[in-house]
Amino acid sequence: MVKNREAWIDFAKGLGIIFVVMGHAGDNGINPYLSWVAMPLFFMVSGFLFKPVQGDAFKKWSLKRAKQLMIPYFAYGVVIALLILIKDKFDFGIFFENIGLLLYGGDVLKGSFAVFWFITCLFLTQMLFAFISRYPRTVQFAIVAACYVLSFVVDWSALSVPWNADVVPLALVYYAIGYYFKDIIVNSIKKIGIPLLALAGSVAFVLLRHAGAIDFRMDMKYNVYGNFVFALLIPLSCLLVLFALSYCLCEIIRPKYNVMVKLGGMTMTVMYLHFPINNLVNEAFHIQPNLVEFTLMGIFIPVAAHFLLKRIPVFEAIFINWSPKPAKSLN
Repeated sequence: MVKNREAWIDFAKGLGIIFVVMGHAGDNGINPYLSWVAMPLFFMVSGFLFKPVQGDAFKKWSLKRAKQLMIPYFAYGVVIALLILIKDKFDFGIFFENIGLLLYGGDVLKGSFAVFWFITCLFLTQMLFAFISRYPRTVQFAIVAACYVLSFVVDWSALSVPWNADVVPLALVYYAIGYYFKDIIVNSIKKIGIPLLALAGSVAFVLLRHAGAIDFRMDMKYNVYGNFVFALLIPLSCLLVLFALSYCLCEIIRPKYNVMVKLGGMTMTVMYLHFPINNLVNEAFHIQPNLVEFTLMGIFIPVAAHFLLKRIPVFEAIFINWSPKPAKSLN
């Protein structure tokens, strides 16, 4: 059982946030492959860490999760909106428009707010899964299966739903896999056979797409899910490889000295800030960062900001209070 936050989970999150930042650099050559794992990883890892909520505790638990996720959401959002207000020479029309978009959320969020959709979608996914987890497993499985079918039979791309609630049906599936199959996944990545099989499958999928034999694309924000079978098969095979790699490297490098484990505890700070920072550099110096420059600035500057915010208790409470601390050991 995944009883505590194991180091390899934070390591995997560290890799995941690097993939997220790289994916926003605009490199069309690598983006399709990064999208196979980036968002499914974060929903699945959240499922790993989920603990069932008893009926009488659901309200209290929901309020706690709302505080942990939505306070930073609005805190970062308002700060970014204020910075844009200053940049635009106090154009309050744009400021209030940005606040309105922040409240509506979802795929209407662009530019410096582009990644905010994930937080509201994660929050709604957690609420729904916590709610259904109070029922028998057969009912839970039926709901999760229905959600997966619903993701494909409804043309969600034609809609613009607040908080990206339209993505919740598929997000719930990845979340549920993380929760229901965490023991199997943990046992699998400690061996060699299944990760090697997953690696062979992942390489095959990459080569097939590169050759044009398959055209699997995934962009959860905009409801681009690709094939009904591939939407599960490809992300899961790639994630098994990533999880196995994370586990092996955490066996070699102690968590205390493992940079990726530490980065895994700062993922939301990086997620919120990597776009605004790169946009600021672009506008201030009139340059368009390449993949490497975008990624380095999008990782190192938010990490520095994370350390600064943690030094001021009120800022830590507002901006990163929700963020779990990295694990100290594997056991």
